Amino acid sequence: MAITASITRREAKIAVDTFVHNYLANTSADTLPETIVSVQQGVSKDIQIRDYLLGLSLEYPLPNVIEALSVMSEFIPEGSRAGIYSVLAAHNYQNGDESRAQEFLALALDEDSTYSLALLLKRVIGAGWPEGAFHTMTMELHPKVVEGLDDTVIE
Repeated sequence: MAITASITRREAKIAVDTFVHNYLANTSADTLPETIVSVQQGVSKDIQIRDYLLGLSLEYPLPNVIEALSVMSEFIPEGSRAGIYSVLAAHNYQNGDESRAQEFLALALDEDSTYSLALLLKRVIGAGWPEGAFHTMTMELHPKVVEGLDDTVIE
């Protein structure tokens, strides 16, 4: 599926929120096509949206976030999934599942061996950084990320 729509960061955030909310309410992706193009555009092309995904665990239980983002990743075009795979690696590590985190990290690096968040996570996980540190960092950074989700068009 080609990504052709131009959207703003604010619109991409709304699309992500709608996708996650509707998915968790219905536990089915079948009812979500109206948000898919905006989700694809935001998640695959904008670091601010990727970072917003890291903070979804402040709004929903972490296992639910992991489930919803795993489904969301299926809608992102191949070759554009390094960001969402990196986010899934971080969430799984934070959830205490290092094995699954490593699987998503490998997928991210297969997509893009130079992807900065994946490389950072590889070092962090390899060093045995405490899982709870992710939550602390998210609580500090998420409000700043949300503040940056403005009317800037995602290129």
